[in-house]
Amino acid sequence: MRSHPRHKCVRNLVSAAATAVALWAWPAHASAIDGAEPLQLDILINGSKTGLLGSFFKLPNGKIAARRSELTEARIKVPGSGAPEEIVVLDDLLGDKYKYDEPSQSISFDLTDAQLVARQFDAMAPAPRIPVTTSWGSVLNYTLFGSETDGLKSQRMAFNGGSASLDARMFSPYGMFTQTGILGSTTTRDMTALRLESAFTYSDPESLDTYRVGDSVSGSLAWTRSIRFGGFQAQRNFALRSDLVTAPLPSFSGSAAVPSTLDVYLNNSKAYTQEVPPGPFEVNNLPLISGGEARVVLRDASGRAVETTLPFYTSPLLLKEDLTYFSVETGFPRVNYGVNSNDYVAKEFASLSVRHGASNWLTLEGHAEQVASLYNGGAGLLARIGNFGLLSAAVAGSWSSGQAGVESYLAFETRIWGITLGASSTRTFMNYNDVASVTAPVISSFVDVNVPPTSFAAPPKAIDRFTVGLRLPDFSSLGLSFVHLQQASNEISNVLSVAWSRSAIFQSQVFVTGFADISNHQNYGLFAGISIPLGEAASVSIGATSSRSGTSLTTDASRPLSSEPGSYGWRVRDSEGAVVDRSAAGSYRSSVGTVQAGIEQMQGNGIQGTAQVDGAIASIGGGFFATNRIDDSFAVVDTGAAGVPVLYENRPFGETNASGQLLVPNLRSYGSNKISIDPKNLGVNDEIETTESVVAPAQGSGVLVKFKTKTDLQEAVVILTGADGKPLAVGSKGKLDGSDSEFIVGYDGRAFVQDLKDANTVTVSLEKGECHASFDYTSASDHQVVIGPVACR
Repeated sequence: MRSHPRHKCVRNLVSAAATAVALWAWPAHASAIDGAEPLQLDILINGSKTGLLGSFFKLPNGKIAARRSELTEARIKVPGSGAPEEIVVLDDLLGDKYKYDEPSQSISFDLTDAQLVARQFDAMAPAPRIPVTTSWGSVLNYTLFGSETDGLKSQRMAFNGGSASLDARMFSPYGMFTQTGILGSTTTRDMTALRLESAFTYSDPESLDTYRVGDSVSGSLAWTRSIRFGGFQAQRNFALRSDLVTAPLPSFSGSAAVPSTLDVYLNNSKAYTQEVPPGPFEVNNLPLISGGEARVVLRDASGRAVETTLPFYTSPLLLKEDLTYFSVETGFPRVNYGVNSNDYVAKEFASLSVRHGASNWLTLEGHAEQVASLYNGGAGLLARIGNFGLLSAAVAGSWSSGQAGVESYLAFETRIWGITLGASSTRTFMNYNDVASVTAPVISSFVDVNVPPTSFAAPPKAIDRFTVGLRLPDFSSLGLSFVHLQQASNEISNVLSVAWSRSAIFQSQVFVTGFADISNHQNYGLFAGISIPLGEAASVSIGATSSRSGTSLTTDASRPLSSEPGSYGWRVRDSEGAVVDRSAAGSYRSSVGTVQAGIEQMQGNGIQGTAQVDGAIASIGGGFFATNRIDDSFAVVDTGAAGVPVLYENRPFGETNASGQLLVPNLRSYGSNKISIDPKNLGVNDEIETTESVVAPAQGSGVLVKFKTKTDLQEAVVILTGADGKPLAVGSKGKLDGSDSEFIVGYDGRAFVQDLKDANTVTVSLEKGECHASFDYTSASDHQVVIGPVACR
């Protein structure tokens, strides 16, 4: 199928050429149907031009036929599933629903929507993917903390201790090694070192798989539990594709009589717009989340609109059809994380978790794990119930040391009439166990000596949750939740909580939150207050807290620290009543780190002062950079020139240093990041090939972005004249002798010549022969050098 020519003469030429090609290319079909005449026809559907030119042929009996593929490309439905080259006779397929017009060399179809293939639109069509790039380098994030206390009675200062939290990683195109830990000391203990995690990770954005060797956390589902371990892990990692939508999204189909515009509104805000041609259409992956109703408006050129209400329900818990997630791991469980550096259980385990999108409304789940004498496995599903809600269910069984157990899981969530509801129940029966319970340390009960020693990680016998959220008629928001928890030791908690908030005058917010344990009346709390903004960044809140400890009145004013260098923040807090707590703190973020300091007076504990410094040291491209914490990826811009402004996503970020480099932190890993420079500060003799680059670094890594800048290019504008003193003709071509540098003469004999030396000779080609000119050159860094007039003889 080809584009429609705009002019009749062009159409005739194309038709003649296409006919000749068809006569050569269709011998098999012509021999199968003797006397078939190839045709190249304009296609019209229901009176509207499609802008397509199709290949047809006329049979000896006067009927028109075409390949199956030609009709499909013209959006005409062809029953069955024959080969693309199959010949279809239009009279047999459509009867009299088509008309061949020989004078205009066109064919028109009068078809219903059922006879047409709906035009497909993808509302979440991904942008072109940017290749993931990673350079060689390293990052060391650090947090330095120290505190000191002044006793109210002793009036003596006492050093409490200091610590350094370190997060180091070395990255390359072949993977990343990470090491985290804490160094600390107190007045009663010398410097100690605590190792947290050590691991090597490699991710493949093409297969969406991540492999990890070292310390990790096992994969889990909503009805299973994770553990920390040391060993090997392989996972499907959808985060490696920032353009990938994993959850099934709603679609909308309809038909337009004339060219129209489709608008989709959610909560009176436009979520999507699309121009649609006449005929049936289908828009997939509408950017609608959660559940409720959307308004779909189809508006034609005259302004006439047809509005449809689209009920929908979707959830990020569902997987798109044919998408599969998995996590498989093996190794040794780790306990006392954050307390001991190397506390691993000498029991090798294996675990597998799988999720698969069987369809856009059904996701299947499975889990299996084994350690020592424990075998555990289960299966579950998530099903969308029409446009009403999501139902989840699972059952698992375990066998350990001759004892069996069962776990059940049931959950439902919905959004109806503007009310969000959620309920879930997890129950265990008999002696259900999992890897977390059989590998955790065993402790004795401190409450009841008749209770046998048990693992503190034993699965609870029951966890029941119920939540509801809604917007009240006065535009306030109300949230309620109830949690029933029965531990393995039969200890029971029934916690009811409520949260209410409403906007008030001057953009203030009134709020009330509270909770109560129905099974333990001594466990309750209530907090009510108002938050008032102060300018664009600061705010003050006043509230009262009531609990079994008494009632306190708290005033809190703060200005949060922003992410830009040069920003500052502060906080002042005063609590009086049952709890006395007075504190003040300030913070400042520079381009190389963040400093925080505070002082706090607590009832009976004297005055405590704290100080903290956060930052990072990054190395890439042979340079070292001090900067703020880098929790994701970053880039180092190298221009080769100092003072060049750098922009990130078209926003000014900073200027390159004396080495011509600048670090840009907090890029979006695996996503497109636009980095550009402003060449306005480059010298007149500097040249740059490009001013913009789009990069997609891997998570936790860095990328070196080089803008090739050539400085001191030894160039000048040379004014060339002939022997008669008149400027050489415009467009004359010349070359610098002894160099590959070529130039063209412009107006007034001016030519821009590069690669000059102290003494130079140029040769210029003229209409009659050529001429030569010689001149001297002296560079200048602050202005464009102009030489001449120089006679060319």
